[in-house]
Amino acid sequence: MQHPVSRVLAMLELLQAHPGMTGPELAVHLRVDERTVRRYATRLVQMGVPVVAERGRHGGYRLVPGHRPPPLMLTGDEITAVVLGLIAGQRAGLPLGEAAARSALTKIERLLPAGLRDRIHAAAGPGDLAPAAPGTPYRVRVVLGTSLEAARRRIPPSAGTLAATPDGQSVLFTTQAARLDAVAHLLAGLGLPFRVVEPDALRAEVRALADRLRAYADR
Repeated sequence: MQHPVSRVLAMLELLQAHPGMTGPELAVHLRVDERTVRRYATRLVQMGVPVVAERGRHGGYRLVPGHRPPPLMLTGDEITAVVLGLIAGQRAGLPLGEAAARSALTKIERLLPAGLRDRIHAAAGPGDLAPAAPGTPYRVRVVLGTSLEAARRRIPPSAGTLAATPDGQSVLFTTQAARLDAVAHLLAGLGLPFRVVEPDALRAEVRALADRLRAYADR
């Protein structure tokens, strides 16, 4: 029997986000019956995704660790955010690991549909994979208006250090960067309120970026 791929993958995404969903719950979300849910679970196992069904009051379907990790499922917007984050980090001269960043970007680009690839290239602008300019890096310290947990979801450990402020209401982001204009882009892309501690030149770059964006919006 044919298993609609989109629904099988939708079930995988549901289990990644909500471990322990029951057969009836999955059936409602997928708009199928429980028998079909069981077939989808079997299909996932055949694809190498370890799915188990636990019985009992607190039972349900779960993914378990296996020798093959389940596929990472991202929307077009999420893929764009990941790619632009890597590009911004490279432009800023953040210690992301140039070889790893280039390898990740190359692998992602190979799999992108033409339309999404063009969209990302347009958003990234010219020189998207250019290495950071040589020279003495700036010491950057910025207070982010968010929790430590939320900051860690947006900023990888390789980009710098994150530490909760004494009041627990904000996070201090510390790093080094060769280009402050790229740091301004990175901060704007986080979608978080922030306050620049140092260097003063970064404030000027943030203002310049805001002026450019305002000019674009007024066209």
